[in-house]
Amino acid sequence: MMKRECSIVRDVLPLYLEDMLSEETAVFVKEHLETCSDCAGEWERLQAGRQMEISDAPRRERDAEAIAAVRKKIAGIILKAVAAVCLIFAVLFCAVLLYTGIGHPVTKDNIFLSTKTENGYSYIILETEAGKSLHFNSRTEDVLNERNEVCGQRIILYDLEYHNLIHVTDSGDFMSWGKSLHDEEPYLEVVLELEDDVLQISNINHPVTKDNISLSTKTENGYSYIILETEAGKSLQFNSRTEDILNDRNEVCGQRIILYDLEYHNLIHVTDAGDFMSWGKSLHDEEPYLELILELEDDVMQISNAEY
Repeated sequence: MMKRECSIVRDVLPLYLEDMLSEETAVFVKEHLETCSDCAGEWERLQAGRQMEISDAPRRERDAEAIAAVRKKIAGIILKAVAAVCLIFAVLFCAVLLYTGIGHPVTKDNIFLSTKTENGYSYIILETEAGKSLHFNSRTEDVLNERNEVCGQRIILYDLEYHNLIHVTDSGDFMSWGKSLHDEEPYLEVVLELEDDVLQISNINHPVTKDNISLSTKTENGYSYIILETEAGKSLQFNSRTEDILNDRNEVCGQRIILYDLEYHNLIHVTDAGDFMSWGKSLHDEEPYLELILELEDDVMQISNAEY
């Protein structure tokens, strides 16, 4: 059995190795080691282990330096990768902001106004260009009748700009404003103040008569045309159908275009002239005949390309 003195000495041997004992205790341990072979053997093993640690220190230091270098290299690679990803996202974000932030002018050719009556309401419908988002400011005014009474509202859109959409669709978006047909103030008007033009439309329809629409023909560059001219400040709304025209031998020799349910809607531009529509046929067409019929409320207008 280990002597009590040996137990105490072996407990303090690590401190003796590190020269951390008091002088009196160190002398006691030294004298004990000189007389106790078992404790002396333990002391030698402890010293051998310490010597091995000292001899391994440079290698461990080199290993630690190698590990630190590898960690630094990996950290640099990760940092570069993160920086590259952040740069890509920043470029994409700036590209999206640039793509969607640039304004495009709104003209009478890339915005569309129409009216519709449905379920006891009359609507004014605005359709935007496909792939664009419409930005604008607006204000509302009362519309007065001849007796200076409020009879409706005028909605004015200004500072209109198109912005690109990220998700592009094949059709434009719609906006609509409506009034009940039984409203005490049924009149509704929308005005678009564009850069170089003014568009105006109301929910009040006007009849088309032979006195406010004109038909004519023209031959030019090998084609014969039928031309329809509308009244100034009006937008023509209609339905249509097409029929084949047969000759005496029951052969198709041309087409008949029939317009019906014709109505005018207020649509005012800065110019005083009406709009035009035209239908044409080549003079060398195998079916050269062209005829246009307008089925008005109280009349029928008919014209053909006079060359045939």
